[in-house]
Amino acid sequence: MKKILLLAGFLLAIVAVTFATTFPEQLPFVGEFITGSHGVALAVIAPWFVMTGAEKTFKSLTGEEYEALDDEQKSQYEAALLKHNNEKEAAIKAELTKLQVDATANKDIIKQLKEQLDEMNKNIPAMLIAMKAQGVELAKLKNTGAITIETFEKRLKAAFDEKASDINDLGTKQGQSIFTVAKASQTYGDITDGSDFAQMRPGVIDKPVRRTRIRQLFSTIPLSTEYYKYTEQTTVVRDAKGVALCSAVTSNTKETLTVQSKQTVVIKDIITFCRDFIADYPFMQSRIEKLITDSMALEIDKQLLGVSASVIKTDSILGIASEFSAANVSAPVEASIQAANFIDLIGAMDMQIDVLSEGAFMPDTVIVNRHDWFRLVESLKDKNDNYLSKDIVSTGGNVFIKGMLVVMTSICPSGTCVVFDSTKGEILDRRTLEIEISTMDGTDWQSGLAKIMAKERLNFIVPSNYANAFMKCTDIDVAIAAITKA
Repeated sequence: MKKILLLAGFLLAIVAVTFATTFPEQLPFVGEFITGSHGVALAVIAPWFVMTGAEKTFKSLTGEEYEALDDEQKSQYEAALLKHNNEKEAAIKAELTKLQVDATANKDIIKQLKEQLDEMNKNIPAMLIAMKAQGVELAKLKNTGAITIETFEKRLKAAFDEKASDINDLGTKQGQSIFTVAKASQTYGDITDGSDFAQMRPGVIDKPVRRTRIRQLFSTIPLSTEYYKYTEQTTVVRDAKGVALCSAVTSNTKETLTVQSKQTVVIKDIITFCRDFIADYPFMQSRIEKLITDSMALEIDKQLLGVSASVIKTDSILGIASEFSAANVSAPVEASIQAANFIDLIGAMDMQIDVLSEGAFMPDTVIVNRHDWFRLVESLKDKNDNYLSKDIVSTGGNVFIKGMLVVMTSICPSGTCVVFDSTKGEILDRRTLEIEISTMDGTDWQSGLAKIMAKERLNFIVPSNYANAFMKCTDIDVAIAAITKA
């Protein structure tokens, strides 16, 4: 019986240490320790800091008493509580070390101790209820994922079962220490949403923006006025003749000049935004400016090529270029090319421009739809499935065909291509892109709104005498059939 009492005291000490470790936030519940039978320290509820004779003894506060303290007093109480529990834990461990020297374990005793453990576990809910009465909300344990009463009982029993073999050997292995500790564990469920704490990539991943290709093909003339004027030769007669020695000559050589003018076209875009929005998210101002700048550049490219849906438009490449004709009287190629393909068509257009200008124009650029280029050039093969690429050169990221730069763009209409001499066209630029912000439009000021406006004034100029430097084909498949030898 003495052995049973001895190990029962040892087990109660383990339960005290285990409970204090498992519920550290509830330590105000643990009070002063008294000495039980055989010198084993047992945990009971006792007062805090009361005088026993001349000695000061620790007293634990109730929840209501703790809440009545001011902040400084709470700090003092918590420090005293921590010191008190550390001292008592050290005392328990010292008692356990003494018990191990004399302890003898066998199966019958282990069985009895397990029965006593079951009985003690029934008291744990009562202990927790006492804590609740002191102002501790047990509901918080469940809401925050803390260990429930049932979970604690199961863990304590499992821990005891795990150490059973060690307890059986306790009598034969002197100096061995056994500590059974059940601790709370945190899992993914303790975080509302783990993605809230993820590493954030800086900036914004934008949708793909079409690369502008047209404007940079031409040189720019800066303007300081709305109109641009230039003098163009309207008619010319060159009538030089060979004559006999000492003979007079009759000549009709002359020219007519005309002053031409070109007006710039205004292209605008505007975005309305909330001023508070920009104040709350400063990075959005630069994004709004980028958005409107991209919008302007994309529209200008469409205007210059001649595919814009705007009512007011600049002059354009497709608007100026003449249409390819296989039957052109000055340079006919109708039904003249064996197994003609798109490369042959481009070559025929290049030839006609050269012939019709009498060598004055030298085509250097081809604009084509990206899909058409793949369909009619990149995938072109001979009868033996060999790619026909001898006229195509790629260098520095640019593709050239017959010495001409190939500009592939999605805004070129499918089935259409243009061949031209880029030195014969220019961009009239009244002023570079202007960006203005205003709050004085209607009720914008009182509504907390602002408008950002982008504006550019420009036009595309090709003197009429250079118009034949531009040639288009608006039906590639029909044109290839027209130049193919029957």
